[in-house]
Amino acid sequence: MLLLALYTNAALGEIVTLAYALTYLLTDVTCLALSLALLVRMSSDLGHSPDGEALRCVACAYLSYLVVDFLWFFTGYALVPVPASVAFAVSALSLFLLAYMYYRWLVYVEVMLESRLLQSRAVRIACRLALLSCVVALVDSWWTGAVFYVDEAGLFQHGPYYMLVLAPSLLFVAVSFASILACIARVRSRIRSLRCLNLMLCGLGPLVAGFSLVVAGVSGIGSLGMLWAVVMAFLSRQRADIYLDALTGLNNRSRADDYFESLSLEVSVDNPIHVYICDLNHFKRINDEFGYAAGDKALLSVASALRMVVEDVGGLVARWGGDEFVLIRTGPTAGTVVAESLANDALKAACERDGLDFTLTLCMGSTDVCDSRTSLDEAVARADKVLYDRKMLFRKRSAFSKEGEK
Repeated sequence: MLLLALYTNAALGEIVTLAYALTYLLTDVTCLALSLALLVRMSSDLGHSPDGEALRCVACAYLSYLVVDFLWFFTGYALVPVPASVAFAVSALSLFLLAYMYYRWLVYVEVMLESRLLQSRAVRIACRLALLSCVVALVDSWWTGAVFYVDEAGLFQHGPYYMLVLAPSLLFVAVSFASILACIARVRSRIRSLRCLNLMLCGLGPLVAGFSLVVAGVSGIGSLGMLWAVVMAFLSRQRADIYLDALTGLNNRSRADDYFESLSLEVSVDNPIHVYICDLNHFKRINDEFGYAAGDKALLSVASALRMVVEDVGGLVARWGGDEFVLIRTGPTAGTVVAESLANDALKAACERDGLDFTLTLCMGSTDVCDSRTSLDEAVARADKVLYDRKMLFRKRSAFSKEGEK
């Protein structure tokens, strides 16, 4: 019956051919089935981390768009007789969800980059105004037909300003891709650069789909482009989970071991590996006085601070266990005192940004590895001895300060 209906309506105009209609339908059905399966997997695999929630929002927006676009196939091509108001509503909702889907992708990219772009009130207002302008233009088309209209035969037709309603979609895609490129140019960490490059690979789908939609008016590619992005992002997240700490999102001990081993291949007296270990001061007191949720927030602030340090000096940072973190790098050396000062400055800025109710500081120990036979555990054990001395010094200074206050 569907083939017969398609054949009957194929001669109704220049909107669609039989081959294009079948391709469009099969694309939507395939993408719909795959996205639904992915969303089910995401619900159980991604947990409740910010990037996991952001990716789920992308998948939900994408699935909503596909469902409405599937309905639009039958109403927009008049394959199913419905009132003009229903056909118009389905078409308008499809165009709005297209823009919203790309907006959620922008949010996901900014979360992955740990960017502050969307923290700007002006940017948030601009995004909302772009979505609102899309809604206003679509509603206005009911009377003016400026963006689109449903003709007497019940077929979807472009209006003179159809491309304008696609501008928000292109804007969100372009901004997200530009953010990735800016991050790649800015960061010094090889691991962070690889993460950005992987995100750029994911973003190629929406970028190509967005420009194809605006330039050529090919809407079917939008479904395939976002499917590429969601699948690649999900697979990337699953691969990353093997090497990421669940709470902080930093590298875990396995990733640190692999990284250290790769550097050991070229280690020498002239090219040593610098290993730093740092430990939060009075972390137990934070858990006891403010609760374990506050302790988790403290660890997240430390993770954010150490990422900033790595962006400046390069290397890899990993959560070693509890409130201990390890930084591994090569290149110009920075002594324990200097490295500790840099980390505490970054931590102070992170605490102010996160609005914590308490002050965080950390102590650090370090060692240089010049022998390829030295393991990371051995290097950390040596650095830990220096850390112990730094902790003792910190406690003496703290006790001295309290006596001075008395």
